[in-house]
Amino acid sequence: VVPRSPAPRFKAASDATEGVAYAISQHVYYAATQPIGTGMLLAPFLLVAWMAASVARRKTMRRGLVFLCATCSVLALMFFFAYQDSQRYMAQRMWTAATLAIGLLAFKSVPVLIVAVVTFLIVRRGPRVEP
Repeated sequence: VVPRSPAPRFKAASDATEGVAYAISQHVYYAATQPIGTGMLLAPFLLVAWMAASVARRKTMRRGLVFLCATCSVLALMFFFAYQDSQRYMAQRMWTAATLAIGLLAFKSVPVLIVAVVTFLIVRRGPRVEP
């Protein structure tokens, strides 16, 4: 009887030991090779940046910066947890769940963007502040 060799480890399990530089290089590689997906993930941040610039121009730089930091912090936290979930799903070989954890981020960020737009409209109302 020939002894069985142990099951080969899949690539996702070894990525945890590769380090931050490897993770960043892989992220940059996939961002460059998938421009539509990258654009969809970047769109909420670009919308928030545009709104914050408008608030800073109409009101004060401080208000615009607070708006930008608060909203982008919420979005970044959402994205971080989604990437963590994706990695956990890949370790469990749940490929579809791992893909959807990232792929649906643009749609999951809609409630945050709705709150940001309402806040933007409230903050932007009133007389323009001149420097």
